[in-house]
Amino acid sequence: MKIWIWIIVVVGSLSSVSMAADSAPVDLRILIDTSGSMHRTDPLNLRVPALRLVVGLLPRGSRAGIFTFDQRVVTVVSPGEVNAAWQEKARRSADRINSKGLFTNIGAGLDQALIGWEGPAGTSQRKVMLMTDGMVDISKDPAVNAAARERVLSQTLPRVHAAGASIYTIALSDEADHDLLRQFARDTNGWHEQAADAGLLQRLFLRIFNQAVQRENLPLKDNRFVVDSSVHELTLVVFRRPGAAPTSLLAPDGTRYNREPPPAQGRWASEQDYDMVTVEKPISGSWQVQADTDPDNRVMVVSDLNLEMDPIPPLALVGEHMDVTARLREHGKIVTDHAFLGLLGFTVTRTTENGEHDLRPLRDDGMTPDETAGDGVFSVSLADLLHPGPQELRVTVEGATFQRELHYSVQLYPAGVETKLEGEEKAETRSVVVRPIPEVVDPGSLAVTATLTDPLGAAQPLTLVRGPDGAWSAPLPAGEGRYLVVFQARGRTPQGRTLSFIPSPLTFGNAAIMPTPPPAPLPPPPPPVVHVAEPYSPPTSWTRVGGILVLVNALIALGIWFGRRWWRQRNEAIFLDLAEQIEPPSIPL
Repeated sequence: MKIWIWIIVVVGSLSSVSMAADSAPVDLRILIDTSGSMHRTDPLNLRVPALRLVVGLLPRGSRAGIFTFDQRVVTVVSPGEVNAAWQEKARRSADRINSKGLFTNIGAGLDQALIGWEGPAGTSQRKVMLMTDGMVDISKDPAVNAAARERVLSQTLPRVHAAGASIYTIALSDEADHDLLRQFARDTNGWHEQAADAGLLQRLFLRIFNQAVQRENLPLKDNRFVVDSSVHELTLVVFRRPGAAPTSLLAPDGTRYNREPPPAQGRWASEQDYDMVTVEKPISGSWQVQADTDPDNRVMVVSDLNLEMDPIPPLALVGEHMDVTARLREHGKIVTDHAFLGLLGFTVTRTTENGEHDLRPLRDDGMTPDETAGDGVFSVSLADLLHPGPQELRVTVEGATFQRELHYSVQLYPAGVETKLEGEEKAETRSVVVRPIPEVVDPGSLAVTATLTDPLGAAQPLTLVRGPDGAWSAPLPAGEGRYLVVFQARGRTPQGRTLSFIPSPLTFGNAAIMPTPPPAPLPPPPPPVVHVAEPYSPPTSWTRVGGILVLVNALIALGIWFGRRWWRQRNEAIFLDLAEQIEPPSIPL
């Protein structure tokens, strides 16, 4: 109880701020596909509740704008500061989303989103959320569409780079141009998701939002979360399964919040698959969500005391240098109160798509990767922990009554290149090819060296030549036996980070047919050695020595036994002789 009171006093003594975080504000542009094909891919028009979900989670003080695109671009809500009026207008305007368009003019949508971003980003974080089920489609002529797609890559994408913006894409169909959408995300440090069906749209919008707009969460465990006195507002997102009972929220003082009536100081919005509950000035203590548990449920907060982490590249290479660095920030300053921080634990949890997870503590001890001990900045290296594939990182700071959490997704590639053999096994034209993975390595920056080891173990450089497609290749010998090719590569990521890595080696040839190496020359005979004869001395038999010792000891023991017996018999005889010579005493009658 004393610790609980102490934390409340310390947290309450920290001066307050009105913003959710002191990091750069977000400027978000949302682009929604309204082409006719959406009738088939999104028949229930779930884009509407998905958009409202994002609108409700946008932090006050940020900027946002909403656009739809088909053969033309429509401004649903003009870019502006996110406040209560902007959010209410955006919620109402979401109903204008339809599936009546003829084409899918992705390039025009991006051009519209870039208006107002002509200059440097400055202190804002420029983000674009793009959802489509198709590809660049502005005409019935495939050649016209191909030219329009090329213009997007050669003209529009460089403008996105110049604006310092990141693009986050959602594909709602297998027919979508995934290569183009991935390149948007890859080249701008964004993120790409694919929805198997429209029923996942709302969850994917939330996931993309978490990736693009970092908002603090309260850890939600067994449908419970803890609110401290520094929280000004909480927003709860609860996903509902079909047929589930209505959601309710139980406050620490026993007050129950339901959709009807909504909280006196807050809002309750129910969509087809989720509830969004906002409570202003929530009381401190343990809250309980009365609904089905769901891993996508979230509790986001506006607080005086904020958890902040350094940016992590969303696309990276296994083994690449990757650190997680986090801190608590209050009123623009990093919290360094050792007494307060000593009651908290900073951790990062990695969760794979298979559900596997690992946890590591962040430390402020000055040991690598932490730079300075006791400065309130906590760090840990994940280079040896991450494995290929998508995974979520959850950074948590937790104490008795203070908890914060941030979610972030990363995609790890096993290598920056793909190594393979091309051509028939016994063909003279067989070659080795090293092909860059564009999501990881900029093909124009890639440089590769190789070493060829023949069946006899002799190694020599293998000259690789870069082709017009960015791949490196070299012809291979056609001799018998097993050959080995090892590589070294260096380059830059699409975002400019320097990489140096060792691609997977290649072996080829027939291991069963190994040329017989020539016999090694015989060594010269050793010089003669002169031996000096010595008198023969037979080796000592320790078995015989042991037997003799045993026999001697037995004879000695037997002699002692006979001697003692003879001595005892002699003494008895002398005693009897003396007894006969002594007369017994006379006793008077």
